[in-house]
Amino acid sequence: MVYFSNSTEAAAYFAARGVTVPVYDLRNRASLPAGPSGDLVHGGFAQRAASYPDADDHFLAPPFCYRLAAGFFESLSANCKSTGVGRGSCTPVNASSGFLST
Repeated sequence: MVYFSNSTEAAAYFAARGVTVPVYDLRNRASLPAGPSGDLVHGGFAQRAASYPDADDHFLAPPFCYRLAAGFFESLSANCKSTGVGRGSCTPVNASSGFLST
């Protein structure tokens, strides 16, 4: 979680090296992950922003940015789960629910 200008600069840096990094704008639903995860983050942020209209986004954003960051790392292994400690094997899991842990 970083200031938005840092996010766009970091994404440009990595893109120049062939690596795509997601950049999320909590006020822009289209920039968030598709499905219920993005809906929840966007709706929650909008509700919090409406409750604190004079607050800076950086005060409002942390719980939603943390959820997005956790979801990003969860998505790296969304198609696989460990079948046991030290076994080094994986079994496919249902990743259709997005990355929101329920």
